[in-house]
Amino acid sequence: MCLFIDGRMEETKKLLGELVSFKSVAPNEKEIGEYLEKAMRDMGFKTSMQKVEENRYNVLAEKGEGDAILLYGHMDVVEVDEGWKHDPFSLFVEGDIAYGRGVHDMKGGIVSIMEAVKGIEPRNIKIKVAFGVDEEQISKGSNVMVNSGWLNDVKFAIVPESNATRKYDGNPGLPLIVLGRRGRVPIEVKVHGKAAHAATPELGRNAIEGMSKLLARLSEIKLAENDKMGKGSICTLSVEGKAESLTVPDICTAVIDRHYVPPETKEQVVEQIKELATSIGIDAEVMPVKRETPFLNPYITPESNEYVKRLSELVAKDYGRVEYGYGLSVADENAFGARLGIPVAVIGPKGGNPHASNEWASISSIEETGRLFRSFLESFF
Repeated sequence: MCLFIDGRMEETKKLLGELVSFKSVAPNEKEIGEYLEKAMRDMGFKTSMQKVEENRYNVLAEKGEGDAILLYGHMDVVEVDEGWKHDPFSLFVEGDIAYGRGVHDMKGGIVSIMEAVKGIEPRNIKIKVAFGVDEEQISKGSNVMVNSGWLNDVKFAIVPESNATRKYDGNPGLPLIVLGRRGRVPIEVKVHGKAAHAATPELGRNAIEGMSKLLARLSEIKLAENDKMGKGSICTLSVEGKAESLTVPDICTAVIDRHYVPPETKEQVVEQIKELATSIGIDAEVMPVKRETPFLNPYITPESNEYVKRLSELVAKDYGRVEYGYGLSVADENAFGARLGIPVAVIGPKGGNPHASNEWASISSIEETGRLFRSFLESFF
């Protein structure tokens, strides 16, 4: 295996530390966005700040002519939880391991992108780099990006995102190429009952008890299986129901998370819960949770795609083999792959504990990933 280290370790740590220092928990991505826009502009890219909403902007950059290849990362991170051994917004390094909020998800990936394109002068292709907001929430940034048309000339996208995957049991040091993600829709269920005095519950219909019966039988729903992604999943996220007085509760609300795989659709997985409620005599309203942006549908990029094959050859050359995986949950790249049909490959630095305390990433792996991206881009020159 060839390590892509060329003496830039200190430079990598400095850049990663600067990015981690920005407390870019959504919706506070403005400062890191301004920093990245200037950095890309200083590297000779044509840049713009794409407004998503007040004080929130995607960073868009491009250089070169021809078919476009996109490198994408999101700037927002999740809230800090308990259990951190060091300040999560101040990079702490032990040997090759860096700790800090976002080092794995996904500021380390952003560093890989920036190292890949530093000083690059593309020929025969256009290189597009985008940094989005709100990925950890409801993907407002990628939604604006998709609707804007800026991605319409993109033929292939690479995303150095952290990977929670299915069908991967290999060496965790091997760069895993993720070629698809499941889709997701949270479903709101309102069970209606009938109010009555709680001393005579037989005169009413208890909505909480009805909801309990429904939730207890969710495991009966048949989950579709995809030969690449495996099965979907179903999980109750919240339940709320109560009576304000000594009354049989007449309404109970739950939110059920549903990850699904092709050939399932959002409409079908909602209908499954409706049918289950009807079959057991539960009076329920079932609908997708309302939100500002479209829910993210599943996508699969074929292993036979010409860009995937080119990327795979580079990985195999340096690591001896290639492993493919498929994401268990959704990310911004679902919008690129499912809504625009852009072939997407997710391949990022080695790390761990995303969304948890003591999140970490391998500095050498960040450099390796950047060098891999650079080799991929230069293969078109």
